Amino acid sequence: MPTSPGPAPFVHPSEIVFQVGECPKTETFCVLNPFPHDIIFKVDNPYPNICFLSLQQGLLRSSNKVYIELTCTSAASPFEGSLQVRFFKCSRTRHSQRPHVQQYIGFREIKLVVLSSGNEKERSATGFPECSAGSSSGSIPGSKSVGFSNSGKRFQIVSSLALVFLFLLSGFVCNQINETWFATNIGAVTPHTCAVVCYTLAFVLLVRILTLR
Repeated sequence: MPTSPGPAPFVHPSEIVFQVGECPKTETFCVLNPFPHDIIFKVDNPYPNICFLSLQQGLLRSSNKVYIELTCTSAASPFEGSLQVRFFKCSRTRHSQRPHVQQYIGFREIKLVVLSSGNEKERSATGFPECSAGSSSGSIPGSKSVGFSNSGKRFQIVSSLALVFLFLLSGFVCNQINETWFATNIGAVTPHTCAVVCYTLAFVLLVRILTLR
């Protein structure tokens, strides 16, 4: 579980198991970003003499995933430890395409286990097809979160477009109202002022839709 200022992306599986005598052997884990912003991830490997990572850091875009190979190169005795995957929120400046780290948002741990024999308690480190983004049948939290994130984004866009239409319509109606009637029934605010407010709100919502990632 993450210890962080905010929610962190997901890793799957949370435990990888090897056995003494079968090394070198390679397993794969998935890092999944269900959030609407890009993430920089860094994998801390405190056991370079025991295992090797195919990728130690990289950029993970919104609603995307990456697979990393973990190879147990040498294990002479039973062992238990953990790898830590740290996450940083990042952005790109207006004049640069290079990602810039903004904020540390947390980490996830992957338990690393080396068993002495196959007779010990069986541990599963499979199930990677379930890590597909947006899959309704996936069993990991990350896959469901991506689906919910995409659905929520679509709902937000549709509702914002509806509000833009309503504000534009309200502004048009206000412009057509007689100022004398408006002053008598509403007060000191003029129809033109109400129309400007409605058009401004519509413009703000439209900009928000266009910049929504």
